[in-house]
Amino acid sequence: MQFKINCTIEESYDVVVCGGGPAGFSAALCAARNGAHVALVEQMGYLGGAVTNAFVCVWHTLHDTTHNKQIISGLKQCATK
Repeated sequence: MQFKINCTIEESYDVVVCGGGPAGFSAALCAARNGAHVALVEQMGYLGGAVTNAFVCVWHTLHDTTHNKQIISGLKQCATK
C-alpha cells in the first residue's frame, strides 16, 4: 500500500537535512544547537534509518586500537558559538 500526500508549505530554513538516519539526525541537531533554523525531512516517518528499521547498529568502539585513541566522537563535539 502506498500513500501520497500533497501539501504546500511556505517556510524558509537556514539548513534542510534530507534523511533522518544517524548522520542526518546528528547534522540537524548540531545545526540547531548552533542557532540555525533547521528542517529535517525523512521519508519513512520515523528517525533512525536502518538502526530503527532493521536494527543495524555500529557495535565497535570507534577507537584506533594501534594508537589507543578515539577517532570518531559524538554530538558532544558539535562546535558552538
